[in-house]
Amino acid sequence: MTGEMAGWRAGGGFLVVGQVGRDLALLVEDLPQPGGSRVVHERLERLGGKAASQAVGLRQLGADPVALIGVVGEDDAGRRVLDEAVACGRPGP
Repeated sequence: MTGEMAGWRAGGGFLVVGQVGRDLALLVEDLPQPGGSRVVHERLERLGGKAASQAVGLRQLGADPVALIGVVGEDDAGRRVLDEAVACGRPGP
């Protein structure tokens, strides 16, 4: 590989390849019975997918650099995924 890839350097780091997506969590008072429904009090969408989760976990453990290769759409959801992945890759305070 030639050139730089988001701070990648020869001789160390992690490259994670795989699924990148969105996880959806809905906050409800309790689970509905079969065929029933519930009011959703809060909807949370977060960066998800097995590869993205592994890459974020590596960064949280202090690994540097961590590169992630995956496929996302060219729509608002894809842009949000990329923005969140970049934010998760920044070193903490």
